[in-house]
Amino acid sequence: MTLEQAVLQIENAQTNVITVGALQSGIKMQKELGRQMDINSVEDLIDEMEDLQQDQEELSRVWERATDNVAQDSDLMDELEKLETDIMDEKLLESAVPAASTSAYKPAAAATPAAAAPVADKKANQAADDEKALADLMAQLAS
Repeated sequence: MTLEQAVLQIENAQTNVITVGALQSGIKMQKELGRQMDINSVEDLIDEMEDLQQDQEELSRVWERATDNVAQDSDLMDELEKLETDIMDEKLLESAVPAASTSAYKPAAAATPAAAAPVADKKANQAADDEKALADLMAQLAS
């Protein structure tokens, strides 16, 4: 055996000692960490996380239903506003018609009461229909 071979064997032995020491330290550390954390506590943690996730999903579903209802309420409110606007427009038109009838100009068809009656009936029916629709819409919003 030469001097170089002896040096190489010593270096290999030192490397082996360091490697074995590192493995022993690793095993010791894993045992210590294992004592701090057992399988039951890990399983409990995972179960708790799954429960929390399920609770969060349920909460999301509840919020989704609530926002769907808000969207439906918004649609109903838009329809209610349109009906109220239509009723106000009709009332304005009705109040404007007498003022226009006092003018000197009267068309021949409107001069006879028989010709004016169907128009008045149609307006009255339309107003009644609008008021019924408004009442139905308000009942839907109330429920």
